[in-house]
Amino acid sequence: MGGGLAQQFAYALPNHMKFEQPKVIQVFAFDPSPVTGYYTLGKTLRVRNTVGMKIDRIFERGEVLATARSLVALIYPPSTINPAIRAVRYNFYGIHNPIRAHSIARLTEGLYEARTGGKPSI
Repeated sequence: MGGGLAQQFAYALPNHMKFEQPKVIQVFAFDPSPVTGYYTLGKTLRVRNTVGMKIDRIFERGEVLATARSLVALIYPPSTINPAIRAVRYNFYGIHNPIRAHSIARLTEGLYEARTGGKPSI
């Protein structure tokens, strides 16, 4: 749920203070839910908050939510600007079990191995 919530936070950050508050310009959503709350917000707020924003949705290919994300993308294609949404898919383990593939621990291990060439020491 963290990836979807991170995106919703970025879309919904209020700007009702006296001084300009920082806005979110980059979101890294790991194993994100396809539900981001984008359309539950008022258009003015979400349009203002997404100008110049980039979102990377990072996940393992074939994990259980990848199918849901693909179906949602058929109805609501990811935007290329404001926000620029990019799917970053990895295939560290192959598709064996979609539920097991939706593991942040396995994704983290795969990212670590890809970066360092070795397994993390725990």
